[in-house]
Amino acid sequence: MCGFLGVISKENIFSKEKINKAGDFMSNRGPDFSGYEFIQLSTTNIHLVHKRLSIIDLSNHANQPLYDENKNWIIVYNGEIYNYKEIRKELEKKQIKFYTNSDTEVIIKSFDYWGVKCLDRFIGMFSFMITNLQSGISYVVRDRTGVKPLYYYSSNNLLIFASDLRTINYLIDNKVTINLNSVDSYFNLGYNELENSYLNEINKLSQGCYLKIDLNNFETKLIKYWDSISFFKNKEYLQLPESEIITQLDELLTSAFKYRMISDVPVGVFLSGGYDSSLVSSILSKKTNYEINSYTIGFADSKFNEAHHAKKVANYLGLNHTEKICTENDAFELIENLVDVYDEPFGDPSQIPTLLVSKLASNDVKVVLSADGGDEIFGGYSRYSTSMNIHNFTNKVPKVFLKLIESIPSLVSKNLLSLYLRRKINTNHIKKFNRILNSKSIFELMQNLNQNTQNDIFSNDFNKQKSYTEYDDLENINKMLVYDYNNFLEGDILKKVDRATMYFSIEGREPLLDHRIFEFMAKVNPEYKVSKNLEKKYLLKKIAHKYLPSKIMDRPKMGFGIPIDSWIKTNSKLKQVVFDNISESQIKSCDFFDYGKIVKMKNNYFKNHISTGHTVWYLFNFIRWKKSLKI
Repeated sequence: MCGFLGVISKENIFSKEKINKAGDFMSNRGPDFSGYEFIQLSTTNIHLVHKRLSIIDLSNHANQPLYDENKNWIIVYNGEIYNYKEIRKELEKKQIKFYTNSDTEVIIKSFDYWGVKCLDRFIGMFSFMITNLQSGISYVVRDRTGVKPLYYYSSNNLLIFASDLRTINYLIDNKVTINLNSVDSYFNLGYNELENSYLNEINKLSQGCYLKIDLNNFETKLIKYWDSISFFKNKEYLQLPESEIITQLDELLTSAFKYRMISDVPVGVFLSGGYDSSLVSSILSKKTNYEINSYTIGFADSKFNEAHHAKKVANYLGLNHTEKICTENDAFELIENLVDVYDEPFGDPSQIPTLLVSKLASNDVKVVLSADGGDEIFGGYSRYSTSMNIHNFTNKVPKVFLKLIESIPSLVSKNLLSLYLRRKINTNHIKKFNRILNSKSIFELMQNLNQNTQNDIFSNDFNKQKSYTEYDDLENINKMLVYDYNNFLEGDILKKVDRATMYFSIEGREPLLDHRIFEFMAKVNPEYKVSKNLEKKYLLKKIAHKYLPSKIMDRPKMGFGIPIDSWIKTNSKLKQVVFDNISESQIKSCDFFDYGKIVKMKNNYFKNHISTGHTVWYLFNFIRWKKSLKI
């Protein structure tokens, strides 16, 4: 797990000092070694910076940028190839020699022998830039799911690639403009679901894609080498008994989990006590010889606290368990740093406990397993069963009833209801309810369920340029699952964990995101994900109950949230910091906000007790980020 920067240009427009200063923004991603290389080709100049977090082959021989022995190839790389030992053995049988024990060298030798098709062999999480200095062809690659971040800038014979936005923004002297469609997505969802970043000038490389760059003429091609949706196109599901599906899936999960324990440094597990993290912990505990360290964050507020559930699982499995209760003061100490951690607007309040549990784990281990992806692959979110219920309901209800519900917001706005009701009823909630009931498809219905009810703070409407037609042919549950896999998982969950773990210089691994698990589950009948009686995670629970008693596991799903709404209202220090940042001058500095609407929203929040805490939190994080850009 590391961070890297690559600059390719016709003219050598940056000094070594400026390149290294840009790389320093990523120091937390790799505090163990800082490497720099400058390569001058006949038509091109290349600067490479690498910040290393040493996980596999801790020797100096594995430091990056890394050449092969003949200096035909050079690479900067972030991530892990978990099956690198098997690939290495295969290459050694072909008389190919290795000079390090690193997975980085395995990538180089794989490209040299198989070409870019070697990507199909890799099991792992990765982003990297690899260049063949003889042919002048460079590849910039991101892993299948998008676990590892990768951004790029292209203009006038200049290409810049980096593990974060800040690094690129510094090199182009903050000459950036805000992408308003991404801003709209953020205030709707708390994250950016679009392909582009929050800055018009800087793109993010999509998951499962690579850029091929011909350094001789700067011709660049974007190529998708792994497409999650394609695995759902074939609707011929596995014709196997349930018991055999469970057996095969159990073996696959065990393989994926064992791979994520490969390391030359200590490894731990984030344990919430829910099905996903408990399954990871139980399989590792019962099927390996590893001594497992587990880490949990809890809350004094019982509505958010899962710590006691995690402790039950840890005690049953005999894990070395560490727990910390998150307080308002813990949150306050981190808030000023959130813009440095996430490098862009990020609205998910669980960023705070994720940072705290990362800090907790960093005292003991350098690698930690996080069980994200289970909901998106196995069907765990309540919105899936809720969407299916509402979809079935609206198909049966007479349209005239739906039309009657549609009229409620206008009745409220025309003062036909009492002043008391207008103060107590959030009309945005009613509008959202209407959108849900009138959704044209179950896919649109789920999107309406996801959206923030308080997004009406803009001075005009935006037009997000995102198409969802690629999901059209999928069955309802698969449509929702793969949408979340491609968008919510990449835009929110993985970003949250990657940035939080890297801030404390530890590596986060996602065992449930082994692409073999995804591809297997795509072939499984949707009824094994959300069953006919709307039981969520049907298959995963069946496997979990093989390792853990149902009395420990069977409880309502909680999610990894925090009471940010009540904290802002009741903690005077937190309230002061938040509202100092969303001041009149800051709001009016953004010409796309409607200041009057925001004042009304803030008043409703405190005076009328209407819950708009998420929008307040989104605003706070957005304004802090915009201020950091100095634009």
